[in-house]
Amino acid sequence: MIDWGSVRDARGDSGVVVERLLDRLKLQPDAALWNELDRRLIVEDECFFAVGFAALPTLSQLAQAGDTEQRDRALDLAAVITRTLHRNHEDDRLVRAIPDVLAVLHRLARARVATCTGPTLVRRLQGTLAFAGYTFWASISLDFTDEHYHLDCPHCPARLAIVIGDYGHYSAIRDYNDGDVRRVGSERE
Repeated sequence: MIDWGSVRDARGDSGVVVERLLDRLKLQPDAALWNELDRRLIVEDECFFAVGFAALPTLSQLAQAGDTEQRDRALDLAAVITRTLHRNHEDDRLVRAIPDVLAVLHRLARARVATCTGPTLVRRLQGTLAFAGYTFWASISLDFTDEHYHLDCPHCPARLAIVIGDYGHYSAIRDYNDGDVRRVGSERE
């Protein structure tokens, strides 16, 4: 059990403030409360505060109850906190104390992956990895919006580029001086 008064949030306030926010969310979910909790736990999409890890059991409870929006908010916030675990070795004791919580969060995130698309799918995949203990892999960029894959043509010596994203969706022979030539597929205008 964590002593909420012994930990600080992103604003430097006592963890008791976070504990009270979580208690209020259990009674009456509200977007303003979620936003305040986010501001107290997350800085630039990461959590560097022991109070965030202390919040995981309650976030797990919230992710199992309420409407879909509240469950998703709890799951997403817990994922952001958990993805940061590999950077916070001083808080390992907090994580080791809640393996059952992480197992529940992993099960919930894994079940939600099938219902997601786009950026939400990427977030859920990252959460699933983090809850399973792969926090490093959950932290790497999974930006599938602009990718260029280079491979050799199986039928000739040409070097091909497969492009997926804002530049369009096409394959081309990539020339060092001329760029992509002989494009096949659609291009974004």
